[in-house]
Amino acid sequence: FPEVTEAADRRALTDVLSDGAQFRLRDRIVADPSLIGQTITLRVPVSDPYDQLNKGLVSRDTAEGNRRVSDQEIGWFDRLEEAGAVSRPLNVGLIVNNDSRFPELAGLRGALAGSFWSLLVCFVIAFPLG
Repeated sequence: FPEVTEAADRRALTDVLSDGAQFRLRDRIVADPSLIGQTITLRVPVSDPYDQLNKGLVSRDTAEGNRRVSDQEIGWFDRLEEAGAVSRPLNVGLIVNNDSRFPELAGLRGALAGSFWSLLVCFVIAFPLG
């Protein structure tokens, strides 16, 4: 988006990506430092408002003041979709990620582990007593 020159608009444009995108980039660079200085393709999640827009949970017909994304931001997202930069892969992070401050990155790993250990302790106590 080379036409976006205003500082406020540039900040709003960076809000399309999840706050976790910077950590994915960091992890990729740490794993392979030879990537520094190269152009790479990196799949990162979009932030929660754009994820909801992509899933059709945000109505484009709602007044702009009553939505979490502005008309301009919807236009930017539509341009990304037209360019083929938006996909809907299976979100395995829902199962393997821990809880997170960012809704698009949150997972069930902690809840599943806690349920497993609770059931194991109940079984270990109940089986001999039963």
